[in-house]
Amino acid sequence: MNAYQNAKLKSYRATVGVFARHPAETAAVPALERAVVWVRERVAELEAAVEAQAGYAPQGSGKAALRDDLAAATVPVAQAIAARADEAGDPTTADQFDVTPTDMRHGPEQDALDRASLTLDKATADAAALAEYGADQAAIDALGAARDAFADSLSGPRDAVVERRAHTEAIERLVPQIETRLKKRVDRMMTRYRDTAFGDEYRAARTVVDA
Repeated sequence: MNAYQNAKLKSYRATVGVFARHPAETAAVPALERAVVWVRERVAELEAAVEAQAGYAPQGSGKAALRDDLAAATVPVAQAIAARADEAGDPTTADQFDVTPTDMRHGPEQDALDRASLTLDKATADAAALAEYGADQAAIDALGAARDAFADSLSGPRDAVVERRAHTEAIERLVPQIETRLKKRVDRMMTRYRDTAFGDEYRAARTVVDA
């Protein structure tokens, strides 16, 4: 939310407050009352969008820690698969699963997730045999948990960005909508209350003051 939008929201809140303090005068003009109800509802929507947008917080070091956990869980299982493949005379599979901590901690995040998923799939299929090579069921379960946690850390920020964009678009849509309704309808009908306490409060509320 930029400074202009913030100032407008303050003005709209003050404007809605003015009508709340003068219910009888507002009700005396039915079309004015209808317009005010509409404005009040849109202001509530605007406030909700602003609050939701402010709640967005991108992940920081937490994701790096989850990636370290993923590396710690993946490497022993992958190396057990590689050792078993080497003993079975399958150098291709042994090379494929010769995963190191560096492989997991550097490079694209999706590559690390793909390596972990591939390792988990292979380990799950060969769980009984892998125990003999140092990767028991507990290690495989730990890999599954670490893989899921890291996958969530990748999808969460993307979802948050999409949501934040939606809130930003809502703010950009609502501010001009409210302003137009006030200018074209409420301002015109409020000329009835010029030079009254109600009218003075309304004009003051409609004045945008920078935060």
